[in-house]
This record gives sequence, structure tokens and C-alpha cells, in this order.
Amino acid sequence: MIANGDLKEGEALPSVRVLASYLDVNMHTVNKSYSILKKDGFIKIEPGKGAFVNLNLNKSNNEFKESLKSFINSLGAECFIRGISKDELINIVNEEFPLYPLKK
Repeated sequence: MIANGDLKEGEALPSVRVLASYLDVNMHTVNKSYSILKKDGFIKIEPGKGAFVNLNLNKSNNEFKESLKSFINSLGAECFIRGISKDELINIVNEEFPLYPLKK
């Protein structure tokens, strides 16, 4: 949503608790995701205020891919705990991002 412009510079993101509840995932998963987004310059986190879109997109593709791998590892662990298979996860991703074909 940040990359395609749905969220604008400075726009507030949901709190970790709210987003975890909405997505029905562990708060740790959302917190880890926000940490990765912060590290990659997509968001800034202001203690006591929240997370906000930050369009500082100066990371290289290799750095982004490494961060993505870390996020996928966290997501994979959460899916394993919940009994969601790799194929089910891929199907969910394909349903949610039909405009972005994935390489298998």
C-alpha cells in the first residue's frame, strides 16, 4: 500500500495491537513487520505517537530482499504455529496481490 501510493507520506499506520487484531495474527508478527518497514525506510516510528509512512526509499534491491526474507521467516513461523501450509500461504498471497504475479 505504501509502494503503490495508497498511503501517503506522513500518514499514520494502525497500532500494532489494532493491526494484529484486525489481521488475526500475533502482535509479535506485526511488530516485526513494522521493524522491518522502519529499517527499510518505509515508515518512521515516533514513541508515544505511532508509526507513520516515510517515503525514504533509498535501499537497494539486495537490502530489500534480505529484509523480505527475514519477514517471510517470521510469517512462515506464524503460519506453522497456526497450521497454515506453504501452499495455502502462497494462495492467500496470490489472492491478495493479483496484480503482482509471484515467481514460484
